[in-house]
This record gives sequence, C-alpha cells and structure tokens, in this order.
Amino acid sequence: MKNLFHLFTYVCLVLVLLACKQEDEEVMPEVVATDQWQLDERFLFDRKAQYNTYLDTERNALYFMGSRYFSKISMEEGEEGISSFIPGLFHPLDARMPISSNIFTTGDGGRVRFIPTEDPISNFTFSLDLEEFIPNYGSFNFPHYLTSEAILINSKNECLIPYYIKEDNLLINSNLLKVDLTVERLGARDVAIDTVKTQIIELPYELSNILISM
Repeated sequence: MKNLFHLFTYVCLVLVLLACKQEDEEVMPEVVATDQWQLDERFLFDRKAQYNTYLDTERNALYFMGSRYFSKISMEEGEEGISSFIPGLFHPLDARMPISSNIFTTGDGGRVRFIPTEDPISNFTFSLDLEEFIPNYGSFNFPHYLTSEAILINSKNECLIPYYIKEDNLLINSNLLKVDLTVERLGARDVAIDTVKTQIIELPYELSNILISM
C-alpha cells in the first residue's frame, strides 16, 4: 500500500511538471530577427534588374550593370557609398555586358562603347561602330546572358566581340573582332580608353556554328 502511495505521488509530480513546462512554452515571447533584407530605395523601378556584377577587391568596390544604369557600391573610411551612372548607350536585355577591373562595355545597333570602370562619366571613352568598320557586318552575335558574357575582356584589356557576317542580306557565318585597348590615367580622377589595334578573326564553319548555337 505504501509503495502504491509513493507511485501515485510520483505520477502526480510528473504531471505537474509537464503542465508547468507546457505553460512556460506557451508564454514564451517570439524572438524577432534583427538581421533582415531591406529594400534599398536607390534600386527601385528600372534599377531593380541587374544583369552583371563585378567585385574589385583592390578598390573595395562592387559594380553592377543594369538595363540602363551602371552602379558602384564602395566602402570609404568605413562608410558605404552608392553611385549610379547612365552609360549613355543601351544594350540588348537578353545579353550580359561584361565588367572588368578597368573596362565595362555597352553595345547596341552595331556600336560598342568601352567605358572606364573607375570613371564611368569619363569624357575619354572609346566607341567602335562595326557597321562602318566591317564591310560585311550583319549584326552582333551575343550569346544568351545565361550562357556567357556578351563580350569577353581579359586582364590585358583585350576584347573579343562576336558578330554575324552577311551575304546577299543573309546571315551566313559568325566571326570575332579582337580589340586591344589601353587604359590611361590622365589626372587624379580622369581615366581614358583608346584602341591599339583591331583584328578580324575568321572562324571555321564548325566553330562558327557552335558560336551561333550558344
């Protein structure tokens, strides 16, 4: 009988403890996370869509290429700064225009514009009109933005531009235009871009078909 009483007391004690635990859990306040994504009012409307980015660790800056704007986020003296610039030349929305540490490009209607990454509002940019430069130029052959950047730029400021050639108003093949550029600082802020040489690279039919299918 005594053991039965002890067992009954133990069961009641366990039930009381469980009830208290459940009650405590029910009144626990909800913890709200302090680190949350917030909408930046400087990236609204047509500035929401960003097609390419480039991180420059030496300048401690992050660059964005949107549909109409080129933006820069940098940290100077521990404070964040955001600047946006209009490149002045639109580009196809299904193409991802390139950004490098020295140069970014825009391209539309047969013209490519090379702009200093460090000085987007420079008066010393370089533009190349392929329609005037290449007699049988047909149109750009930019790959889809999910596949590759539209124009390739390496660390030596050498660029490859894919384009169609035409014959009897038909696009029959695809070639590459190689453009070698120089980037020169003119003062404390001004940066100038100029061309050293250009070279047409004629692709074999097999490689041309691969480039066209990209």
